[in-house]
Amino acid sequence: MRSVTFSVALCLLVVWAVASKADAPVEAVGNSQAGAKFALVTYAWGNSWGSTKYSPTTGEAFYASNGVWVKHQESAPIPTGQYEIQAAVSSTNYLNTVRLEKVSGRAWYLTNNKWVEMKNPEAGGAPPANRP
Repeated sequence: MRSVTFSVALCLLVVWAVASKADAPVEAVGNSQAGAKFALVTYAWGNSWGSTKYSPTTGEAFYASNGVWVKHQESAPIPTGQYEIQAAVSSTNYLNTVRLEKVSGRAWYLTNNKWVEMKNPEAGGAPPANRP
């Protein structure tokens, strides 16, 4: 009974935390991490959950696995920039994770724990060339 009460209390706390952020403007939420070395994205589906820790300046990202942070692989080197990662779980429990470099507009999607750069329509469908 004690574990059920704790689980219900934890669920209510998580719902409150998510709901309190939902009404905040996007800029206010994004700027709340100004100067931080790392940011965290947490997502849930069914009885499972996951977390991604990342550096807003390097774009380097890690996923939580059994109490250990495991680095996502890169398909190519990426430059220092202003990164944001967002994750969403679909109704079919598909996790969609995207990393955006907010100045250049370059973006990567995550597949099999590896970042793959999204095609840039302005460059004829090819990803933009790597820039220092």
